[in-house]
Amino acid sequence: MLLSGDLERPIFTNPFFFGKERNYLRAQISRIAQATAIVPKGLHKVVEDNEREIEDFVPEEGAEVQG
Repeated sequence: MLLSGDLERPIFTNPFFFGKERNYLRAQISRIAQATAIVPKGLHKVVEDNEREIEDFVPEEGAEVQG
């Protein structure tokens, strides 16, 4: 792990990272935040033919919505 807890420590990586540990930590937090999505349960459903696609969930008439 590259993080030591000292925010003023230089980071030694390959490829080279221009900045201190505080900058590296902020960059990692940004990457994690951009890769994360929170969706309420039942709002979307997976397309049956392709698991990587989602579509809006529209309940059938008279069906009970779980949640």
